[in-house]
Formats: sequence, structure tokens, C-alpha cells
Amino acid sequence: MIYKLTRPCCPSTKKIHSITKLPVFQSLNHWYVPTNVRERYAQIHTAWEEMRNQLQAGNQTWYQQNIANYVGNINEFVFALQRYAEKKVMLVAVFAALGFMTILLVIFFTLERIRLHVVSPRNPWLLQVKKCRTACSKFRGCIRNYRMSWVCCHAVLLL
Repeated sequence: MIYKLTRPCCPSTKKIHSITKLPVFQSLNHWYVPTNVRERYAQIHTAWEEMRNQLQAGNQTWYQQNIANYVGNINEFVFALQRYAEKKVMLVAVFAALGFMTILLVIFFTLERIRLHVVSPRNPWLLQVKKCRTACSKFRGCIRNYRMSWVCCHAVLLL
């Protein structure tokens, strides 16, 4: 469907011109934005300047013949933005996974150091306690009181 333009430069063209100058679109000129996104935006911007000039000149037939190409350029720009956004999401997912693995490694090494520096030195002490209990039970019978087992253990060690 082709629309007939009644005025050479209607308010909607002014809106479109102001939209293309938004800071969001100006931020596409950074080094981390892919070149195809920047090229598509530049292509849309220059095409819009030409279309606006043709509208202001009153050349409606040229405008009607080229509007489909302009809309196609916009579609390509949107697809390029979509691919760029998908890549950014994948990058965030990769860094989140790396962060999770780093946290797991820190937890593992912390637990290993605790085992190495706290639990391992306790093992010989626990063996001594077991020896004391068995020795105490041989000499004095089965001791049910915990404090008495320590007294007995010290007595056995002193023997």
C-alpha cells in the first residue's frame, strides 16, 4: 500500500530526524561495538538524510520508490543489533560460569587447607586419646565418666 504525502516535510519526519540523533545511537561509535552495527547505523543515517532532503524538495515519487530499501536497511540494522546483544549475553554467561568455578575452587582450597592445618594435626592427638582409653580400660575397667577418663589417661601416660 502506497501512501500519498500531503506535505513535503511532515512532523513525523522531524520526529524521525530527532530519533536518529538520540544519545543511544551516538553511543554506537565506541570501539567495543562491532563494525557491522556501526556500518548499518551509518548507512541508515545517511539514507535518512537523503530521504529527508528528497521529502523537503517535494520528490514524493523518489521517496515512495526508496522507502522499501530504507525499511530493509532498518531491518538489517535491527538484526545486527540482535546478534550483538546475543553475543553480549553469551559473554555474560561465560563470565558467570567462570566466576562460579572460581568460587568453587576457592571453597575447595579453603577446605583442603583447613583439613591440612587443623584436622591432620589433630589426628595424632586423637590416636593418643584412643590409646589412653584402651590402656585405661585395661587397667581400671571401663570408665563411663568423661572427666575420669582424662584423669585415667594422664595417670596411664605417667606410668
